[in-house]
Amino acid sequence: MDKMPLVSVIMPIYNGAAYMEESIRSVLSQSYKNIELLICNDASTDTTAEIIERLMGEDSRIKTIRNEVNSGIAISRNNLLDRIKGKYFITQDCDDNM
Repeated sequence: MDKMPLVSVIMPIYNGAAYMEESIRSVLSQSYKNIELLICNDASTDTTAEIIERLMGEDSRIKTIRNEVNSGIAISRNNLLDRIKGKYFITQDCDDNM
């Protein structure tokens, strides 16, 4: 797997508890495995943080940051782009499946 370039998948989330797990699992189940999934919790007030923590315990490819205040999708994506390590990146919305 280390000969395949790392692909960074960035996912901003705000109050996505109702549908984000399916989207995260969709990213992680792709046939291309050399990925990192970077999630920005944009100060969610639902159970988003708990779901992210649980899924992080299941898969070490998930990494997360949290905005202290709700900052919107553009700032969240920029915060994630500052942290990518992959040669390539793709964006994924938390309410969409790949």
